[in-house]
Amino acid sequence: MAIHIGSRPIWLARAGPGSTKGQNGSDRNSTLSDEGQRYAKNLAAFVQQRSRRYWASSGNPQEQTKVFTSTMPRAVESAFPTSALPDKRSALNPIDKGVVGAGWWDVECPDDVPPWSEVEKRHPDFMDQWHKNPLVCQFPGGESYLDVIMRLESVLIDVEMCTSPVLIVSHITVLQLLLAYFKGVPVEEAWKMSLPKFGVVEVNPTSGGSFLCEEHLLSSQPTGDGTSTSLEKRCRDDASESASIMAADVAAEVKRPKVSA
Repeated sequence: MAIHIGSRPIWLARAGPGSTKGQNGSDRNSTLSDEGQRYAKNLAAFVQQRSRRYWASSGNPQEQTKVFTSTMPRAVESAFPTSALPDKRSALNPIDKGVVGAGWWDVECPDDVPPWSEVEKRHPDFMDQWHKNPLVCQFPGGESYLDVIMRLESVLIDVEMCTSPVLIVSHITVLQLLLAYFKGVPVEEAWKMSLPKFGVVEVNPTSGGSFLCEEHLLSSQPTGDGTSTSLEKRCRDDASESASIMAADVAAEVKRPKVSA
């Protein structure tokens, strides 16, 4: 599936940090902390600022930004200040890690990459299998990155149909795959990709079907003006391959290893 998104931008953002953890240390139902609420307001200011700039340059009447979020409370709340009604999708929920991470890495990841070193310490047998084929290796009792690719296809189709800028608020494991898609990074390497905790990746299509990805670091402190610091720009060289095509090709060639923790 190749998506055709015209000239409109897509913003990829991580959900803001949560405030509390529930039973057994789980943060799956946590709401935004004060820091997370400030980040959400700055995210909205950033999106509104960039959206106004896009519509001014396009010469078309302004439309409301389309917002997609996971069903996790932190993700939904992170999008509230945009004033757009979020389209909540379970397809954007974080990878199901099964028994891995229970009580210490349920949903929220405090760093710019998933805590693979901690997983290595706690589940060395699993990580041995993971390093052999990180795309198709399933978390014990959970999903593989390939499984996430398959469920993301429906979201990408709906993004294609949007005529206005799009904001996607999700979680690091999902956003790694979306970012790999837009940057043209092999999906087998997506698990290593970094996404700043308070960062937004702006994806703009270029002529010929490629994408320009620019990262912006937002403050978790109140600014109100949507200012950000540009971190990097990278242009995708080849956008011809889609998530569904990659998933189908890989699924036809490999078998999924299943291991126990």
